[in-house]
Amino acid sequence: MPLTLLSEMPLETYGQYRSTPTPEQLSKFFHLDTADLALLNNRRRDHNRLGMAVQLCTLRFMGSFPDDPRTVPVGVLRFLARQLALPVPSNLKRYAKRPATLS
Repeated sequence: MPLTLLSEMPLETYGQYRSTPTPEQLSKFFHLDTADLALLNNRRRDHNRLGMAVQLCTLRFMGSFPDDPRTVPVGVLRFLARQLALPVPSNLKRYAKRPATLS
């Protein structure tokens, strides 16, 4: 007998944000501590730092990596960019420019 871990509906939305996280969720799951900042600041470009922060924090929040890191809510991007002292981005197009980044 096959084992079903997810019903059809969650499987369709697996790795996707359903809504923008609340301020409480942002504080809990998207806060970058000293170790996170040390890891992220080791990246060469701003879009790499932000993209990796999105991956890391989405994993904490949802328990999975985002299906497409370019589609995270703008509120998440702003919250992370502020902590990384980066300009407020509207998307992560440059982060996923290389095909290997998304796989």
